[in-house]
Amino acid sequence: MPPDWAIERACTASGHSKHHRDSAKAQPKQNPTIIAFAHYIAQHEDAPVDPLQECLRETYGAAAPESVSAFRAALGKHGLEIREAAQ
Repeated sequence: MPPDWAIERACTASGHSKHHRDSAKAQPKQNPTIIAFAHYIAQHEDAPVDPLQECLRETYGAAAPESVSAFRAALGKHGLEIREAAQ
C-alpha cells in the first residue's frame, strides 16, 4: 500500500475529489489505477516534510504524527499559529 501522501497527490493530480481519495485509502482494491499511480509517485518523489514535525524531531529526538497533530490542535486552541519565515 502506498503512503497516504502519495495517494493524495495521485488523486489531486488526477482531478479526483476528497471522497474519491478517502475511498482509495479505505478500499485500495476498488481503486487500482489511483493506487498504481500513488505507488509510482512514492517511488519517484520525496515525501512532504512538515516543518513543525522536523522541529519537534530535532528538539525531542522523535515526533509521532499523532503528537504533531495534537500540538497543532493545542496551538489553535490557544489562538496560536506557526508561520513560515519570509525568505
